Amino acid sequence: MKFTKYTAAILSTLLLLSCQGDPQVNRDEFFQSGERYFKEERYPEAVIQFRNALQIDEKFVPAHLALAKAYQNLNNHQQAVNEYRRVLELDANHLETKLELGKYHLQAGSGDPQHYSQARQLAEEVLQAEPANVEARILLGNAYAGLDDLDRSVIELKKVLDQEPTNLIATLNLGTFQLKLRDTQQAEKAFLDALNEHPDSPRPHLALANFYAATQDFKKAESHFTRAFELSPRSSTALYALIRFYWITQGPDEAKKAFDRAIEAEPDWSEPRWGLANLHVALGAMDRGLEILLSLLEQDPDNRMTQIRLAEIYLTLERYEQAEGMIDSLLTKSKNDAEGHYLKGKLFLTRNDPDAALKEFNKAIQSKQSLIPAYIEKASLHLNRREFTQAQEVLDEVLLLDKDHVGARAGLAKIMALTGQSEDALQQANSVLQNQPNNTDALIAKGEALLSLQRLDESKEAFQNLTELQPNNPFHLHRLGTIEALKDNDSAALESFEKALVLNPNLLEVMNDILFLYIRKNRLQEALNEVDRFLRESSPQDALHTFKGRIYMAEKDYDQARTEFEKALEINPDNAQPYLFLGQLHLQENRLEEAIREMDKLIAQNSRFTPAFLLRAYYFELKNDLPQAINSYLKTLELSPDHPIAANNLAWLYCQNGQNLGQAVSLASMARKKDPNNPSYADTLGWAYYKMANYTLAVDQLLFSVNNGKPNAGNYFRLGMAYYHKGDTILAKQTLRKAIAMEPSFPDAEETRLTLAELG
Repeated sequence: MKFTKYTAAILSTLLLLSCQGDPQVNRDEFFQSGERYFKEERYPEAVIQFRNALQIDEKFVPAHLALAKAYQNLNNHQQAVNEYRRVLELDANHLETKLELGKYHLQAGSGDPQHYSQARQLAEEVLQAEPANVEARILLGNAYAGLDDLDRSVIELKKVLDQEPTNLIATLNLGTFQLKLRDTQQAEKAFLDALNEHPDSPRPHLALANFYAATQDFKKAESHFTRAFELSPRSSTALYALIRFYWITQGPDEAKKAFDRAIEAEPDWSEPRWGLANLHVALGAMDRGLEILLSLLEQDPDNRMTQIRLAEIYLTLERYEQAEGMIDSLLTKSKNDAEGHYLKGKLFLTRNDPDAALKEFNKAIQSKQSLIPAYIEKASLHLNRREFTQAQEVLDEVLLLDKDHVGARAGLAKIMALTGQSEDALQQANSVLQNQPNNTDALIAKGEALLSLQRLDESKEAFQNLTELQPNNPFHLHRLGTIEALKDNDSAALESFEKALVLNPNLLEVMNDILFLYIRKNRLQEALNEVDRFLRESSPQDALHTFKGRIYMAEKDYDQARTEFEKALEINPDNAQPYLFLGQLHLQENRLEEAIREMDKLIAQNSRFTPAFLLRAYYFELKNDLPQAINSYLKTLELSPDHPIAANNLAWLYCQNGQNLGQAVSLASMARKKDPNNPSYADTLGWAYYKMANYTLAVDQLLFSVNNGKPNAGNYFRLGMAYYHKGDTILAKQTLRKAIAMEPSFPDAEETRLTLAELG
């Protein structure tokens, strides 16, 4: 049998479970075993035993309390909070638990000020029971500070010092709050009092160092930062406070020297070498950083953090084989290593294997739900695939973990911009840019949102900023060209498009927009000349022949168009676009059977390609083969459940057939929700309500369709009929007369005239 570090705890569990004795005795044995593990700092084993005790007696308060503390030591703070809350459910007056929960609320207050109020309430409840409880008084003072009531904070901390004049935490907090009140004299006095009472503690020195740095007395600040590190030479807090001071005031060279002094003073302490390695990496001296990290790994081959950092750097340097070696080492030691799976996902992305990458990111999140970088990579992957719903769900999870996460908010802004939520995207992007004016995702979202809102000059400014930040990114130049094209400034548009192609000669979207400039001015021969140029200079030959076929289609030269689409398929039989355009070509030639056959070929090639099923449904609808059309729309929705066009069209067919009317309302409502400004979707939903005899709701939707679109006779007919059955005879007459006046012989003209005759 292979023993693991949990074997003892598991065997103990099995032995105790095999006993048929008193359950309370078994509970206490589990609990005492957990306490022993806790004292030995074997916290995973302690968790097992405390949970075993709770399986026997779920209301055993000491086990919940001990379990909370074990989770704290494992940095599993959400579980710790859950256990503390359970203690209060069982014992509403448990003061120790109120203090612990108060501390958690205090930590969470920066994300949500409501937590400060909850911390204050818990502190007050403890003080009501124990007025002399110093810890509760300090918690109360900190809670008031979080609520921006600094004067009250100072009062509470002075009460603490009346009880315990040498209380270090209260004295330092008092100085901090007095500094926030700009009472520098009293703040300095508090910090000096703390130092006089605790001369061998690094904390007063750090407080004084930060005070003097804030008041620009750098000589004194340096003295106290140095003394804090001398008093605690293995303190990461003291070390990095000193490094940060040198970095800000004297630059990276002095920061390096400080690391060197720390290494010399404590040669067997790895932290300064780790920090120095990362400083070199941050400054671009990758080789020197790698050299230090590799020496650390040689001394401690099992050091997980060093392996993670090395893997990250190797990925950055595109040294993928070495990165893979580090990642495999991590996952060999633990198949549930969250960072290992995260890094493996990034490795798969470099190999253009997004499906494998997604699986790894999911494993990373499953192993460590707080690993935000894994969520961000997963969201980015969905975003690149234009899977906007999935991307938004992932980013929402990030914001549950960190409500102020800038990357998540910028990503949501980008999704909103790409899904037509322009106003929301603009608001979200601007909130990010207030704190990070050069955040590229937020700038892209802002530019896209402004472009969608036709605020072209503002959009242009955003993309010009992006071009300055990322001069080698052709996307920004492409967008600048798009803006100029919308302003009918074709020469400037072409200039930007050509600059984008210099950076990447194979950008199909840019080529497409260049061709569009010529086609919209009916300069088709020039468009063909441009395609021939692209065929000589660019690699995606199949796509370019498809472009050429589309131009011939615009000229109604269907034979040449067909030749180009067939050439595209010869080059790349897996390219779906030529099949789609061949279908459209057959439609224009009024050869619906051939159009359907093209979609069938595409479906045979890829049975999950949604556009093929959607067009197949549409062609069957034109052919008046409604059962086949319905089946194809249903298949489209099976593959893409929230596809608005398929939902709208299927709802319309159900209305026309008078079948599945409840489902028609649901489908049309979903389409309307996906695109609330689409008058066609409102028309369908209104007609579905009409068929269900809900005429009030029908009028609302049909009226929106007429007022917000380009209504035809059919739109007025449906609105008029809804008015008629609702009892609004005057409006019914007016609206039905508009339908006849607009198109005297439209399909429902006879019913319109009969209804008008009834109305008199």
